[in-house]
Amino acid sequence: MSVRTSLELEEMAREESTLAGLGYGAHEESNERDRLLGDEEGDSDILDGEHFEHVTPLEEQAFKRKKKGYYVYSTSLIVFDQIAVVLFLPLVLEALAKSKGFLAPDHIIPCIQDPSSNPSPPTDPHLPPTKHPRCSVWLFGTWIDTASVSLLVSSTAMLLGAFFVIGLTRKAGKTQSRTVLTATTLVGSAAAVLILIVPLESRIWWFAAPLNVTTNVCYSICGVVFGSHLVALGRTAERIEEEQGGRKSPTAETVAEVRKASPTSHIASRAFAFGYFAGTASLLAMLALVWATGATTLSSRLATAISGLYWAGVGTVGSTLLYGPSSKVDHEADERHWTEGFRTVWEMIKCAPDLQDTFVYLICWILFSDGFSTFGAAAILFGRTTLGLSSSALTLVALIVPIFAVIGALVWRQLQHSYWKCTNRVMLQRILFAASLVPAYGLFGAVVEKYGWSWGGITTAWELYFCAAFFGFILGGYEVYARALLSELIPVSHASQFFGMFAITSKSSAFIGPLFLSVITTKTGSLRQGFWFVLFTFLLPTAILLFVNPERGRREADAWGEKKMRELERQERR
Repeated sequence: MSVRTSLELEEMAREESTLAGLGYGAHEESNERDRLLGDEEGDSDILDGEHFEHVTPLEEQAFKRKKKGYYVYSTSLIVFDQIAVVLFLPLVLEALAKSKGFLAPDHIIPCIQDPSSNPSPPTDPHLPPTKHPRCSVWLFGTWIDTASVSLLVSSTAMLLGAFFVIGLTRKAGKTQSRTVLTATTLVGSAAAVLILIVPLESRIWWFAAPLNVTTNVCYSICGVVFGSHLVALGRTAERIEEEQGGRKSPTAETVAEVRKASPTSHIASRAFAFGYFAGTASLLAMLALVWATGATTLSSRLATAISGLYWAGVGTVGSTLLYGPSSKVDHEADERHWTEGFRTVWEMIKCAPDLQDTFVYLICWILFSDGFSTFGAAAILFGRTTLGLSSSALTLVALIVPIFAVIGALVWRQLQHSYWKCTNRVMLQRILFAASLVPAYGLFGAVVEKYGWSWGGITTAWELYFCAAFFGFILGGYEVYARALLSELIPVSHASQFFGMFAITSKSSAFIGPLFLSVITTKTGSLRQGFWFVLFTFLLPTAILLFVNPERGRREADAWGEKKMRELERQERR
């Protein structure tokens, strides 16, 4: 645990008084500054509450409303993620491709004789899983594994999502982002509902691919706009806690505790806990639906549509709370909107020499975010294509993950503050190392299959259930500490832009994992071999994080934000 000296405390106090003297917040009359820092009228102080001597009752009331909105929208986004993005959308696309596929290597026998039946490939219980015939579909002039089809569509969606997120970078922290958040929520949910019009035996089965892409792109955009509020909420909570504590004279110990961004991790952990509780309840309902309908592809499409409607309804309520019922919308011209977004990202990348810790963490963020997103999707397809599990069994797998994720989100934080007494960076390192154990165990399955052992290396259903529980426990901690550490390393005055940039990089790189796995699966006929890539994305950032110093990074971020504001001051005086 780091402890600040009295000299550092004095330097921090001077920095805060200097920033306050620059006129951060709603009291500044400059339109340019409002454009960069503003939120809704009366709430822009919240973005920079750390630089004010007092938090007014109006600001505190707006903070409470925004926090409720953050929690509400979190439930809608996580429910849709757990039901549609992670579970049923990949299964629907894989099943539709399989309905037109043929068994390898001869490609003569259809994979599915009866399209209305459960789309699991014919298996021989006396054969090890990797010896079962693989199903391939003819696409783009070649035979592609049906599991690879879903991965390729996911890769395409991630790539397109990065383009749209870059264009929206400048809007992520503005009141106009309420329009962006609401519109993309409705469009994405509508695409999910339209999955119902694509029956299994349809000749236009491929139409599910653009619907899948649309849904995933909208989901990515909403995640960026929604996530950009975390820094503002966490640092405003920090100021409120200080005032309610009577503004005691700071000591090195108390300030070190505050600067570890515990309010941020607290808000993040509660948001994800609420989301995963809602996701668990929704998955239970979907499990009942799958059992009631016989675990057919229709049940998967129906579950996707229901989760889309939930996202639209609850997400709209959360968006209203986040931005307020009377937010003013900036009707500035959008002709230069997209180029401005790309230029903004480039300008932030050029500041890497001044924010070294932030950009070292960016490299880690790219790697482990791709690993978590890739492994989540691959595990479901692995259970379907390699282990031959039914939709109900896979729904149970997906149900186990959020249950243990809730436990993990709460337990990891308790371990940090009650036992380990370590920083957010160390916590994230431990979480990533623990996550690497899951793909490593899956790779051990190749040895199990070679020697014909009865279990080991995720070759049985019960092992997949156990790994889902362990991975869910890890995921809960990852969701909290990845964002909490990020909030320590970015300038508060440019929080939305940096959250957007980190989301852009994670979404941009997220297409690499599914692409690698689809190529490996098609070439080797085994999705298990793709676990090597996932293992790499967990272990490498664990080592790189040793070079990240959160305290130094936060000082660099504060100094950089002050520098940019002074540059803006000089421009206004001209």
